[in-house]
Amino acid sequence: MADARTYEIMRPEDVGFEGSFFVLGKHSGRHAVAKRAAVLGHDLTGGVLAEVFAGFKRRADEIGEINDTELTAIIAAAADRQERPAYAAAG
Repeated sequence: MADARTYEIMRPEDVGFEGSFFVLGKHSGRHAVAKRAAVLGHDLTGGVLAEVFAGFKRRADEIGEINDTELTAIIAAAADRQERPAYAAAG
C-alpha cells in the first residue's frame, strides 16, 4: 500500500478522482480500519481500536462492505462504551 504504482495502472487524479479509496469489508485488517478512521479524523489506538475492529468485523459479516457512515457509527458506539463507567454489581 505504500507505493500505489505497484497496484494502480493509472493515477486516480488523471481520470477525475481526488485519490485512491479502498473498500472496507470482512477481509479488511486492523491497519486498514485504523487508517480509514484516521482519514475520517479518528485516531484509534489500544482498547478503542480493538473495540472498533471487533464491531467492524461483526457489521461487515452482516452487510459486507462498510462505508464511511457505517464506520463512523461503529466508532461512536465503541467510544460510548469506553466512556461509560463500569459499575460493580451490588450484592
